[in-house]
Amino acid sequence: MTIVTKSYIENYLDTHTVEQNMHFIGRALVVLFNRQTEEEKSASDTRVDNGIGFTSADAHSGCITAKYYLKHRTLQEWQLDKWLKKNVRGTRRISKYWRQLNEEAERKARKASNPARNPEPIDADAIEARDAFREHPVVRAEREMKDMFAKHEAEQERKAHMSKWNMDKYVGLPRETAFRRMIRDNADPRSL
Repeated sequence: MTIVTKSYIENYLDTHTVEQNMHFIGRALVVLFNRQTEEEKSASDTRVDNGIGFTSADAHSGCITAKYYLKHRTLQEWQLDKWLKKNVRGTRRISKYWRQLNEEAERKARKASNPARNPEPIDADAIEARDAFREHPVVRAEREMKDMFAKHEAEQERKAHMSKWNMDKYVGLPRETAFRRMIRDNADPRSL
């Protein structure tokens, strides 16, 4: 049973939006990245010529791009362009991996059709590696709250600094005069 073919990939990339193509390529690169050996993943290189994962020409950029997609769930334009670029035969770089992508699609289809008979073993290392590139929603929310609090504190400090120097005595004066008097009084002229 063939699910993914070279023509399927080419047709998909020709008929879908840039956003959909970006996610298609990102997911495909993650599949290929997960097929690399652990040593190859950490080195972002191909060390074993086993026909699995990236070719040696694509190993570095493929690993980097897959890690980027895992972390950000998006690809930059240059990363997308590299995998969409056509060779002299008119096929895209990502299309040469159709066999491996098909193997993974078939495995996924078998699992979906009969999950009780052939359960996948849980690979804790793979889950940990995947999650290492992803920021947990609670952690992200805490970071955003800290950023908002820091901005609020900075604004309060600025307001306190302005009131400390009684900025009202500079209101209504020409800008240059107010600036000179503020310098003379050691007030912060940036508040003008």
